[in-house]
Formats: sequence, C-alpha cells, structure tokens
Amino acid sequence: MAVPFILLISFPYLFGSLLFNVPILVMGIVLLTVYTGVVFFRPTIALVMFILTLAFHDFLNLPLTQGGLKLSTAILLSAFIITLARILIKRDPDLFMIPSRIVNILVPVFLLVMLISLVNSQNIQFSKVEIQKFVYCVIVYFFVAFTVKEASLLKKVAVVLVCGGIAASLLGVVEAKTGTIYGLLGNQSLLGGGVPEATLIGPGNRINGVLGDADLHGMYMGVVFSFALCLYFVYKRRFIRLLLVATMLLCLFNIIGAASRGAALGSFISFLVFWFLIPLRRKWLTATGLLGGMFVFACIVFILFPHLYI
Repeated sequence: MAVPFILLISFPYLFGSLLFNVPILVMGIVLLTVYTGVVFFRPTIALVMFILTLAFHDFLNLPLTQGGLKLSTAILLSAFIITLARILIKRDPDLFMIPSRIVNILVPVFLLVMLISLVNSQNIQFSKVEIQKFVYCVIVYFFVAFTVKEASLLKKVAVVLVCGGIAASLLGVVEAKTGTIYGLLGNQSLLGGGVPEATLIGPGNRINGVLGDADLHGMYMGVVFSFALCLYFVYKRRFIRLLLVATMLLCLFNIIGAASRGAALGSFISFLVFWFLIPLRRKWLTATGLLGGMFVFACIVFILFPHLYI
C-alpha cells in the first residue's frame, strides 16, 4: 500500500531537476512506470491511499501549483485515468454494466443539468467553481464503483478511513495546544507545497483542523466517530477495541474544540440512530451512561482548554 504514496511524494521533487539531470530523469520515468503498473494491476491500493491521504486535506499539498495540489487529488486523478484505461484495455464488463443501475445514470445527468443551468447563473465564476467541485465528486464516485467489487473491501476502507481520522484528530490536538498547525510549517504543507489562504484564516480559538474550517472539521470528526463506533462492534479483540475507544475520544475532543453546533448535533443524532438500530441488551441504559460520560469529558476539555471557544 505504501508504494503509490512513496512514488507520489518522491516524483514532484524529482520533477524540478528533470531538465538538468539525465539520471534523475530516468529515475523519474522508472518511478512513474512502476506506479502506473501498481495501480493498473492493483487499483484497490490506489483507493486505499486516496482515502488515507484524503484525511490530510491541504496538509500534504504537493508543490506543483501556486496554491498546492492535494496529494489525495493527485492520487485520485492519476489512478482514475489508469483504472479507466485498464477497463478499456481488458474490456471489463463492469464498464458496460453502468447503464444497468439508475444511480450510475443519474450522476452524470445531474452534472449535465448543472452545465445547462449555467445560462441562468448570475455569477458565472462561482458557478464554475461549484461545478468543478461536483466533477471531483463524480470522479470519486466512478473510481469507487470501478474499484470496490467485494463487500469485504468496504471493511478495509472503513479501517483506513478511521486511521486517517486518527491522524487528523491528533493534528487537531496539536492545534488546540499550539493554536496553529500550518503556522508551525511556515504556512506551507508538510511536503513544502502552498496552502490556500482560505485554509489559513480559520476562526480563532477553535480547532479548525487540516481543513482550516472548524465546522467542516467538526463534521468530519463526527463521521470518523461513527465509523469507529461501527468497527467497535465488528472487532472482538480487546486491544483493537481500546484503540477504537481512544479514537472516539479523540474525535469527541475535536468536535468539542471545533465548537460547531451543527457537528455536535449531527454526531448526537447519528449516535442515537445507530444505538436505536443495533441489537444490544440494555442498550438504552448503556447509552445513558455513554452520553453521561461524554458530558463529563466535555467538561474536562472545557476546564483544561479554557481558551477554546466551547
């Protein structure tokens, strides 16, 4: 799984010397060839790396554009093109199965409606940006549809999503302590890439996370909390369960520190819905104890971090 990640973070640094150093040019071509081969024969590896790096947002921006190119976006676009080429070369029947599902048709149709609606836009530049964001979602959708062919892979995807969430939540703890994340790196990414100004000017006295937006960070932590809660009932080993409990506490800390009412309300409702559906004895008594524990935990965070706008 680490091969695409290593290749992608190595290639940009080689790219700057391609025109001046023939050995580095050869090395870059070899790395790109190996990466293409790995993704071609094992597209699930690219999917896993995309989900993992997606958690870091601008924190792993590549120094390829002025505002930095997200590593997750680089993996997604390159892997999608390679996977699509693989499907066409092998004449994969999945490509011809797309029209058989109505949702596969509705996604591009909705994109077409958005393009047509540009004639009524009063702010064409803003509309184009929104369409670009939706195109990104369309690519993600079809990349996942082409890659995930077994239900067992969804479990691995959930595990990787939680692992990425752990890293993002730890960075949130660092921000709560130091007051900044990107400032420690000179307002750059960990890989030396640029970071958009919108990510750097998040509201003060709140945990903005790698997203640079307290509300979005809080909602993302709520999603990670939900996945960690689901995995808690999937795995039976005590060590893994303790790790998942620690993950949920980290997510809860970030949700509280983000001071996002929407994130807190959404997480609370999703917790209640999950608890209502899961078959468990004395679950409402247990839920009451858990909610009480969360309240106590929130009070502790409030006392230990008085500068946060909780």
